[in-house]
Amino acid sequence: MKIPNKYQKLAATAITLCLVAMITIVLGQGFQDSIPEVVWTMVNVNHAEQQGDAHLIQVKQGKTVLIDAGYLQPAEQQLVPFLQNHNINHLDLVFVSHAHRDHYQGITAIINAGITIKEVYFNIPDKTICDREIPWGCNYLQLSGGADLSENAQRTPS
Repeated sequence: MKIPNKYQKLAATAITLCLVAMITIVLGQGFQDSIPEVVWTMVNVNHAEQQGDAHLIQVKQGKTVLIDAGYLQPAEQQLVPFLQNHNINHLDLVFVSHAHRDHYQGITAIINAGITIKEVYFNIPDKTICDREIPWGCNYLQLSGGADLSENAQRTPS
């Protein structure tokens, strides 16, 4: 049985496209820079019954961003050593996702370890609303130096 000419052309075109795609992928990998554009690492800052995580985002241009920092003790034991082991002595931005201690208290450990922070973004809700969230609440005063973020931070509407 003879295959019609149009199917031969279609099959040849498909095979050619696959070969071009494979060659492009193989050759393209050799030309790529070995450093990825963005590295996103989730650092476990859980401790016993406490929960917490911290997300470190490193951008190829050398910028470092941290989203949340966990509780103080787990940050001292896990987050700070992780940053130090990766030669991170400066954070450009720290975002605190919300005003629970398991998201911001570890900032104190970072500062106490001598790791500098250029900017902190912290959406601070009305304290009376936040304090209704048991067991976390909003204890703003537990950041480094007793700074009262409810007075000193720029507020973002909730």
